[in-house]
Amino acid sequence: MVSAVTLYRLSGLAVLIGMTIMGIASVLYSRAGGVALYLDPLVPADDLAKLFGSLIFLIGLPGLHAFQAARAGRLGLAGFVLSFFGLAMLEVSTEALFAFAGPALAAHHQTRFLLAGGLD
Repeated sequence: MVSAVTLYRLSGLAVLIGMTIMGIASVLYSRAGGVALYLDPLVPADDLAKLFGSLIFLIGLPGLHAFQAARAGRLGLAGFVLSFFGLAMLEVSTEALFAFAGPALAAHHQTRFLLAGGLD
């Protein structure tokens, strides 16, 4: 049987590892390159690192809330739920889109305009 303290520590470790992966991957490539950025063979690996880093972060986040739940109260629970699902929808979905749809759109000249600015 695993103790609660061990689970709290593992969730804190997951948050630290996830944010470290995201931070390192964010420094390596920026989004300033435009369409040409998606043609670089290392960009999908970078986007996958950001995706997995954000997933690891989200896995550890409930443990951090459980550690602080008694002091946070109902307002802390509401803030945690909003933050968790907001990060899950924004961070994970955009990184998945960048990792999988971006290179597929950049590979064909007919769809590159979607990456450059949409239908404007």
